[in-house]
Amino acid sequence: MSKQTLFTIFALVALVFGSMVYAAPQGQADSQRPDFVPGEIIVRFKGDEAPFQVIQVAQGQEAQAVRAFQQRFDVIYAEQNYIVQALGSNDTQYANQWALHNTAQTIFNGFGTSLGSGIADADVDWEEAWAGYSTASFSNAVVAIVDSGIDDTHEDLSGKLWNNSNEIPGNGIDDDGNAFVDDAWGWDFVQDDNIPRDVYGHGTHVSGIAAAETNNIRGIAGVAFPASVKIMSLRVLNDDGFGSTSDVAAGIRYAADNGAKSINLSLGGVGSSTLKNAVNYAWSKGAVLAAAAGNDGGGRKYYPASYPVVMSVAATDFNDHTASFSNFNDAVDISAPGVNVFSTFPTYDFTIGTNYGRSKNYDVGSGTSMSTPHV
Repeated sequence: MSKQTLFTIFALVALVFGSMVYAAPQGQADSQRPDFVPGEIIVRFKGDEAPFQVIQVAQGQEAQAVRAFQQRFDVIYAEQNYIVQALGSNDTQYANQWALHNTAQTIFNGFGTSLGSGIADADVDWEEAWAGYSTASFSNAVVAIVDSGIDDTHEDLSGKLWNNSNEIPGNGIDDDGNAFVDDAWGWDFVQDDNIPRDVYGHGTHVSGIAAAETNNIRGIAGVAFPASVKIMSLRVLNDDGFGSTSDVAAGIRYAADNGAKSINLSLGGVGSSTLKNAVNYAWSKGAVLAAAAGNDGGGRKYYPASYPVVMSVAATDFNDHTASFSNFNDAVDISAPGVNVFSTFPTYDFTIGTNYGRSKNYDVGSGTSMSTPHV
């Protein structure tokens, strides 16, 4: 299925809202953010079955090491391991979810669709879309949340977790032969273990927007209702909301190899060959990818959002206008609500709460990170 065809489908079911990107931790200026992981570079060798290798080098010598590997005949590419960052029913709190019952507007950037470019009034909200949409073909579909992990104990998420049916949890054996031991509900690429639990809070918030349990007389409704989707937790961002290109790429490849047909990437950074190869690989396996466009309020391009096979998602506000913080450029494909979006947060202490004053269990968040799971 072509990317253009996907945009047309989204327009028809009115799933297109405003553009939105996830913001960096408050108080941290661009100049203070690290550009790459110290002491590491990424190399892809010719004839190697592995898509890439992370090579340890002396700190301060990363650029020189990259140049040295680039000159070798057996190397396809070498690059620094760049930093990425997080980019923001009868359910009792459903009334707080303005994004699910706000009249939608669709913003196109000129994809040759019949609606053309500019702003097109869809005049359809989520309740109407749910009522008229058949979800039979999406029963038990898997949505991979490549992020900071998920609170697996949350009342609105615990029943929605993906279960790796080919793995026997706790036996210390890689039963399904996928190179990950006891990966019952995902993988933690930061700690390299089988417990992808969220300590930052961002991944839990994103997961609730996408697929919180709905009509369970508690909490919120997930956009994916009424389809019975499952959430695959892939932790690639640390407790401060930052991660590496190598971990994000590994998470994307895991999702594609283990049956995820939708991959949410509410994060971004600079472009790299490793990241581009990963999203192309997932696309070739039939996965649809959506990523946050960025929260700088300008035209800067973030990746993976700006790759051709990824839907770049900007953010809109209550009035269906582009959010003040949202990036917008010629790579943006679609927009969705991203201002004060009410969703799940961890039920225990989490680090984003320290910086943002978020409440446990449920609260609002803003950013293109929040827009992306709507798509």
